[in-house]
Amino acid sequence: MDQQRVSDTSDKIAAQVSALNTQFASLITQIESLPESVLFDRCRVWTGALAAVEARCLASRVGADGDSRYAQRAAQQNGQISRTEARRKARRATAIKTNPNLANMVTNGDLSSEQLDTLADATAKNPAAACD
Repeated sequence: MDQQRVSDTSDKIAAQVSALNTQFASLITQIESLPESVLFDRCRVWTGALAAVEARCLASRVGADGDSRYAQRAAQQNGQISRTEARRKARRATAIKTNPNLANMVTNGDLSSEQLDTLADATAKNPAAACD
């Protein structure tokens, strides 16, 4: 019975991912048709929003003591990114765990993902600074 539930859940997730892939392909086509004057800014904001979604998810893997090893492993799980990139993503997750409002600011476009990286680096050096 449990095997059937796992299979059903896997099938539902696969169907959801397939539907999202179709929607994403359609969005990409629409985005590519935007004028450059809009395209670059929107890509920056949307890329940041996706980075914030990923960082929120990885933040759940950061320990209460700020240990980000599990977040780093999760970021590198499929082996498609370098260790350096995985560490950067884990630092973002740690900063967002310390100050969840940072993710909202990136999602809204008030803070770029590069600015979040700068704050994440500062947080790694001085965790109390992220709360300010």
